[in-house]
Amino acid sequence: MQYDFNLLAGQSQNIDVKGRFFKYKSGTGMIRVRTSLGGAVDLLPGQGVEDVEFTGLTVSDRSGANNVGSILAGAFKYTDDRISGSVEVIDGGRNRTIANQAFMTNTYCGPTAGNTPMVQLWNPVGSGKRVVVERVTRSSGSAGNIVVALVNYALATFDKYARSKLSGGSVSTSEVRYFSKVGAQNDPALTSDPVQANVPLLFQFIEPVVLLPGFGLVIAASSIGTDVVGAFEYFEELI
Repeated sequence: MQYDFNLLAGQSQNIDVKGRFFKYKSGTGMIRVRTSLGGAVDLLPGQGVEDVEFTGLTVSDRSGANNVGSILAGAFKYTDDRISGSVEVIDGGRNRTIANQAFMTNTYCGPTAGNTPMVQLWNPVGSGKRVVVERVTRSSGSAGNIVVALVNYALATFDKYARSKLSGGSVSTSEVRYFSKVGAQNDPALTSDPVQANVPLLFQFIEPVVLLPGFGLVIAASSIGTDVVGAFEYFEELI
């Protein structure tokens, strides 16, 4: 049978059903399904589990936003041989934007004599979220190398929270920060690339950088006394 749910962010709903099969038929984000026997699994739309005994299910939102959908569950194995006329591709990026999990932001650190400008995307300790960075953009008023580094400290000055890609969506949990450091930047670099003056350089990660709570991604000029601009595109997911 089909069971519909309408969950607020982080909310749970009990489903009174006995069987050996359940499938997440449709919804707007990730859910966690816990069986009456205590096992649990995180599912995206189209995923399911079979050959597991249960006398009840608990569905919990894992998207961090309102989640409306349905589950098929019971003492049966569901099949769907339909091909002609109906091909559905799940667009994970679109679903994350709708769920208010996708964000973009940029920030600036100006020049100070003898100092290295640095900007940062910071995932605060205790956020309860992973920050998945898909690409960054860097630029400076002076030609030279710009470093991207993974660090476990927050830069001193808070700038803002990133804007959501969802129109009217709430801001990010992650913080945008900046600092002008005395001397050179010496954190181990993920990448260090030359830029021309005032020409942005985009770097898209083939595999994303994942920031756990208490970690940040820093963009820093390797030239002392210049400025730096950094932009970040990323999404957040509950741990």
